[in-house]
Amino acid sequence: MLEAAAAGSLGKPEFPVDDPAFAVRGNRTEVAKSLESLWSDWQHRASGSCSPGDERWRAVYEITGRLRSHRKGYDQLCSAVDELVASWEGLARAAAEDAGAERTRQVIVRLAEAVDDSSAGYDRGFLADLDEWSTGVLVTYLTDADWGRRTLTLNVPRLVADRLLTSRSPFTECGLWRPDRAEPRKPAVRLTPGVFDDTPVFDRLPIHAEHLRALNAAPVGVDELCLVFSPGAGSEVLPLSTLETRVAAGWNGTVIARASDLPQSVIEPWIEEIGPRPTDGERIWPPAVQNPYDPRFGADLGYADGACMTAWLGYDERFKEPDLRCLAMARGAGDLRTLDGGRDREGRRRTVSTSVWHGLLAGADRLDLQPFRAPGTDRWRDGSGIPLGVLADVQVYTTDADPGWQRKGHSPFCQHARERGVEKNDDLLRVADLLARSDFDWCSKCHGYAIRRFTDTQLSYYRAAHQLHDIAEELRQDPDRPLRMDGELLAERLTGLASWQPEGEDYWNAPESWRWHEIVRELRTRLATRGRTS
Repeated sequence: MLEAAAAGSLGKPEFPVDDPAFAVRGNRTEVAKSLESLWSDWQHRASGSCSPGDERWRAVYEITGRLRSHRKGYDQLCSAVDELVASWEGLARAAAEDAGAERTRQVIVRLAEAVDDSSAGYDRGFLADLDEWSTGVLVTYLTDADWGRRTLTLNVPRLVADRLLTSRSPFTECGLWRPDRAEPRKPAVRLTPGVFDDTPVFDRLPIHAEHLRALNAAPVGVDELCLVFSPGAGSEVLPLSTLETRVAAGWNGTVIARASDLPQSVIEPWIEEIGPRPTDGERIWPPAVQNPYDPRFGADLGYADGACMTAWLGYDERFKEPDLRCLAMARGAGDLRTLDGGRDREGRRRTVSTSVWHGLLAGADRLDLQPFRAPGTDRWRDGSGIPLGVLADVQVYTTDADPGWQRKGHSPFCQHARERGVEKNDDLLRVADLLARSDFDWCSKCHGYAIRRFTDTQLSYYRAAHQLHDIAEELRQDPDRPLRMDGELLAERLTGLASWQPEGEDYWNAPESWRWHEIVRELRTRLATRGRTS
């Protein structure tokens, strides 16, 4: 920090314009102009860097970059420039050593207000406008901070203080600390026990903007999902960035737990159940199963396969447990669009990774809604009119569900949507909407949408509906044509389907259950008729 500050305070030195090594740059006037440009560029770079000595190669390239390396005098020029810049570094180093022994000064600086710039595509943070040197000064010399006012106290050497006070600074305000001008400070809202998750829930304290602002200054990756509670909205799953926006708007609530707080006694057996990632040569994505009586039928739409995708698609084994914790927390979100926590400075998703999105959603290419379509005249792709039941409200996410925009809807996993997962501006539909409308304009590659993965009850109903549809198709065939399956086997399967009920419940009394049983009775009658005619 001192060397960089000293480099910025140096006056312009005399340039060796008569040195023969610089003659390759032209006449005396051209050499003077080149060296002056070299000095300005080096001083600018060195004064803004935490490692001024690393700027020498850039300075050498600046004056030699347009010359061919085989040109006569090129090597001599490189050596002369290197020696010249080294001498400037020596001046800065000597000035820094002299200033290091002097008394320090207290300087008060104020950071600019963080601006929510949605055009940037990611959350920039309130340190984004600081250069490397200014950020290094904060890290090295910070002694006190009032994050609510964004006012920081630095105890710095005189050379650094002069640089902060006299040069153009990225801070909105900067001045020496004086007791008679000290502002009355508001009581600090500190990260005391009970703010996050280190006390019983009953004793949990409300969260404030200062708490979240302090967390946002931490390294990338701290923005994990949180289970929060407020009297107005009840319990919700939100990323910290969304929580910060709500708190700024007056939201009053507490943080119950973060993804990293989920009990290890539950997470560890879950990870063991998922198992290790398949070895080389084995498939990660499960093959599609067409036989509705196969135990694996529809499994690629369910929760269990989703957990495997999250565990196995990560880039590193170290991310396996954090991603699964994130998945477990995210499954409690009512609307997955609320999980969009924006992007960091490198454009990476801050909260939910791609592997977690694959654990939450399944592609439309695996979903077959034919059993639920109304019966028609096409015997090859005829529906059976089976009610959607527990599948009606399964969520469907697409980039665009409005054909009036004259653009196609894409799945959150589509390459046309940059495979970015669900974002807050995506459209949310239900599976029932897919059957009720015929005006969608879907992408032909991704089929336009992704569905939220099925619960165990939904998956069980999906399988049962396909089995019922398979029997209905069998009995719709020409009466003179023999059945593919034995009549007794069909009767046995119909008996099993007649007694289907949601898992964990003793009786199925939903509004659509009457239609289900009516279809079963119709198929039993049709089967009995086929038996008598045969």
